[in-house]
Amino acid sequence: MRSGRAGAVVAFPPMPASVRTAVGRQFLVAGLALLVALALGGAVLIGGVSFGLVDRPILATSAVFALTLLRAVRTAYRVRREGPEAASSKPPPPGVAAERDGALDAVNAFLLVERFKLVGDRYELSTLADDGRSVGEPVARIDRAAFQARERLEAFSPDGRTVFVIQAQQVLDLGGRYVITGDRWARLGELRKNFTTSLVRSTWEIWDGNGTLVATAQERSIVLALVRRFVDALPLPIPYQFEVRALDGTPLGTFRRLRTLRDRYVLDLSGDTDRQIDRRLALALAVALDALQGR
Repeated sequence: MRSGRAGAVVAFPPMPASVRTAVGRQFLVAGLALLVALALGGAVLIGGVSFGLVDRPILATSAVFALTLLRAVRTAYRVRREGPEAASSKPPPPGVAAERDGALDAVNAFLLVERFKLVGDRYELSTLADDGRSVGEPVARIDRAAFQARERLEAFSPDGRTVFVIQAQQVLDLGGRYVITGDRWARLGELRKNFTTSLVRSTWEIWDGNGTLVATAQERSIVLALVRRFVDALPLPIPYQFEVRALDGTPLGTFRRLRTLRDRYVLDLSGDTDRQIDRRLALALAVALDALQGR
């Protein structure tokens, strides 16, 4: 740059690398913010138009897209402030194996009822009435939030106590691994979905609080399993049945869907006379078989 006197030239010192990096980051953040704002604006515009045309599928897709963008921005912000480990943060590790609940362990049959809400779902767990299809004594209730990046379901008893918590270990896990805890993170066990076997028949492994595999749950019929994969999106009462077996093949119980339009399931563990499966872990399995399979 030339100064006021003719012929005199003043050279400014070069910008430090740290300053250039900081300025570049600010421009990058501003650019990303602009892109996100445009994307969100487009999603809102599409949503408004679709709402005006009463096109609910497009409206739902726009909402999911907008929420996904918000979650991505939040994750990127946390990574920028806390480091790469923030993207894979996990819940607090479970504590020691939980003590058994004698009252629940004395029950062999339970009923699971799913009730749809405007946003999310509600699961109600109870004992099974004598008629084999009606609600008995209430056990727990789960309010499932919509659009969770990492699934977490907490079951509360009628008096507000935590009965169990289902916590996914990954945001995206083809196999599916869920840690089940009780009150104050006491470990009840784990549920693991066998991805390979589940391509034909959904198969889950049941691990107790000490890290021992104690049982498996698998769809009873290959034919019905394949049929269900094609027509389960329709509101039809497709039979949905699992068999729970010990590692030596001994039948421990069943999980079956009642023939009703609404999702109602019966969990019967009459064969588990030795109480190999903690009933709270079994109830978590019942919820997982409906909520966590991406059906």
